[in-house]
Amino acid sequence: MSKLTAKKIENASPRAKEYKLHDGRGLFLRIRPSGAKSWLFSFSLPRDRKLIRMTLGSLDNIPLKEARGMLPELHKLVSQGIDPRNRRAAIQTENMQAVTMQKLFDDWIEFLKCFINMASQGGFEPPTGPLGGARY
Repeated sequence: MSKLTAKKIENASPRAKEYKLHDGRGLFLRIRPSGAKSWLFSFSLPRDRKLIRMTLGSLDNIPLKEARGMLPELHKLVSQGIDPRNRRAAIQTENMQAVTMQKLFDDWIEFLKCFINMASQGGFEPPTGPLGGARY
């Protein structure tokens, strides 16, 4: 099969049923009846004959050249027996945790600013009680 071209992609019109255009090396362009176009990567892990499909993203966000550029890394993961879908999920989880840590840090800084502001205006009284004003 011949590789996809920008013209072939542009001219791919929706049909009554979803269909795929093959680019090579497991890369497909999926065209849905709604006209939505997205990239698929088809692969099977070593020692497993089950065909797995992974969505890479929409054509609006990922041009042909970029989709092809993703293939070497995806093939490398597959050859190592790593499911690229799991790898992507792990990266997304890391990013969410980083955002959570950033939020925690920002909230802590905001708290300290308020605390320092209150203390400088005399609105803060040191703790009293069994521990007194002990610092930890």
